[in-house]
Amino acid sequence: MILLTAGLGSILGFIYFLFELESPSMGGVLFRPNSNGNREISWSSIWNIIIAPFRNSIFWTNYELYSINWIIMILIFGLIGGLIGYIIPPLAANEMIKN
Repeated sequence: MILLTAGLGSILGFIYFLFELESPSMGGVLFRPNSNGNREISWSSIWNIIIAPFRNSIFWTNYELYSINWIIMILIFGLIGGLIGYIIPPLAANEMIKN
């Protein structure tokens, strides 16, 4: 149960990271206008922001950039998911014993 909830938490952390790339503070990283003026997914921009924490130490030292550091988001959400998976089963077991 812990691994399942930690895995789901990590997936949610990555989705949060993707949404953060299109937030008003960042904007235009995920979707960019093409030559016709239509917005399309910019795979190169996504790739560049994914590898940025490996190339630039400011992603690790500036806490304001943690929301666009996908590794930190996966770890935080995964830990929260793991804690939920650790706490919920004993609570459910106690409820079953009471009934």
